[in-house]
Amino acid sequence: MQVTTRVIDTVEQPHHWGMHGSPTVLVDGRDPFAAPGTPASVSCRLYQDEAGRALGVPSLARLRQALDGRGDYRWHLSPHQTARTACKRSAPRYAMA
Repeated sequence: MQVTTRVIDTVEQPHHWGMHGSPTVLVDGRDPFAAPGTPASVSCRLYQDEAGRALGVPSLARLRQALDGRGDYRWHLSPHQTARTACKRSAPRYAMA
């Protein structure tokens, strides 16, 4: 398995790389956690765990399932809502794996 980390530091880059908020995890170039039609964005992001709780990263179980190709784990919040509720940092750099 190859893991690549990218720093997204312009507003144009999220669309090019398929970023839907930070952090974004792509599996085979696809975001298994993004809701259909979610626009690319430079924002913070929430992930839903198995119990429905909001986390700043995918749970280990959901990440393993996504890597194994066992389903999509998309959440219904828009990037604007996740940025408003999750973003606590002010630095303009966003990481993507």
